[in-house]
Amino acid sequence: MTTSRPSFSYDASLNTELHGDVLVVGAGLAGLTAALTAAEAGLKVLLAFKPKDATESNSAYAQGGIAAYVEWNTPDSLEQHVQDTLEAGAGYNNEIVVRQILAEGNDAIKTLMRYGVAFDLDPEGVPALTQEAAHSQRRILHVNGDQTGVGIVTPLIERVKATKSIQILPYHALEALHQGKHHAIVGATLYDSKHAQRRYIHTSNVVLATGGYAGLYLHATNTATDGVQALFLAHQAGATLKDLHLVQFHPTAFVTEGQVRFLASESLRGEGAMLVNADGQRFMEAVHPQGELAPRDVVARAIASEMLKTKHPCVYLDMRHRSQAFLEHRFPNIYRTALRYGIDMATDLLPVAPAAHYCMGGIDATWQGETAVSGLFTIGEASCTGLHGANRLASNSLLECVVMGRQVVNVLNKTLIPNTPFGFNQAKYNNSSHSLKQVKRLMWQYLGLQRSKRAYEHLHTELQKLKNDFPDEEVFTFLVETAVKHAEEMSYSCGSHHIIEKSLSFK
Repeated sequence: MTTSRPSFSYDASLNTELHGDVLVVGAGLAGLTAALTAAEAGLKVLLAFKPKDATESNSAYAQGGIAAYVEWNTPDSLEQHVQDTLEAGAGYNNEIVVRQILAEGNDAIKTLMRYGVAFDLDPEGVPALTQEAAHSQRRILHVNGDQTGVGIVTPLIERVKATKSIQILPYHALEALHQGKHHAIVGATLYDSKHAQRRYIHTSNVVLATGGYAGLYLHATNTATDGVQALFLAHQAGATLKDLHLVQFHPTAFVTEGQVRFLASESLRGEGAMLVNADGQRFMEAVHPQGELAPRDVVARAIASEMLKTKHPCVYLDMRHRSQAFLEHRFPNIYRTALRYGIDMATDLLPVAPAAHYCMGGIDATWQGETAVSGLFTIGEASCTGLHGANRLASNSLLECVVMGRQVVNVLNKTLIPNTPFGFNQAKYNNSSHSLKQVKRLMWQYLGLQRSKRAYEHLHTELQKLKNDFPDEEVFTFLVETAVKHAEEMSYSCGSHHIIEKSLSFK
């Protein structure tokens, strides 16, 4: 069963000036949850996002599922989920935040079910649970097999559309943040790409739910760079950026002809898929006690090592011990997509390689989304709370989106800003992106799976050339500069940040 993707209708007669209790930027799971929770609290919400509809988000493309300790899963416990998260995060996590967010897991799942999310059920009629890498228990809930993301956001989108106190603004990108007395947020400027005009938003609360910056890598599971602009604007407004060097590389992106085609969910390995090299030999058992279910950073580096050893552009996922019927039922989207490229996973090996996937770093925030700037909040992947540490535990991110989306409403400013003149302080950026291709190459080559002091030196040299060639494109070069600065400050290997004497980049 394939989940249909709804579209938003759009009123072209919208005023150029709008007022709201809160502006939520981004309509992935975090943004949708925040908008619905704020509306339920009686607030007037403006929900802005750049694409035509909200299903064009990283949340919608999530495959594996959402991790949570739920009350009916008696073999599991909250403490086990906490310990798995801390171990995967290489101990770099903020344990207080880990406990705060994971403790909300059961209520988060109930909230999604109240919104109409239909999780897959087991034979006893309760939500089915699967296992993914670095989880000690089966605690991953999923929708339509491997279509969890769209299966979750679709009913939330429908609920948003039916909520009168939420004004929907598709085609709108955040262009500037406006600050007043004591640098508190008083509004924002959005750019409406459909009608080529700006809209000025008067509000005392801006919630950034704009995702991460993995799209700045040459090989990535998503190419969006909206999160980069949001990070830059937040920094300009006075927020702190943290741990931008911590980027998770998903071990198994399906690749053909050197291009990432789609993500091959971690759930494949949770259901028994084996990794083999170009010679058909398994290699993970010799790398880590958990084999294919080792933490993502370990698996990704092991795959890169095998690619270098065999001088082969990929390794392979072997699911041939599973029947076609099982694959079509449990992984319908992955199975169908692979077929389009001439690969039948019931009889063929699936070529995979690592790709930039998720950002543990972001805007420094509390578990409720508060930043250093009054009235500016951030939730989901755009934030850096310490939940994920140096390496995200699989499927914790969707849970983070729901929990932070609910919690941020508790800390919003309650006073509505009047028609405050804009211009006291304005964070803005140049929207040009001619340097993006070069930036992607630099990030992949020098700040990828393996890092070294020598690599940083090369990166600084090439970055300066890029700044000289594109002096007006400070957004991308600023982010690279900040990321390498954070990398240099962490002089030891930790999770996704792996230092070797000499970087061995693979193409």
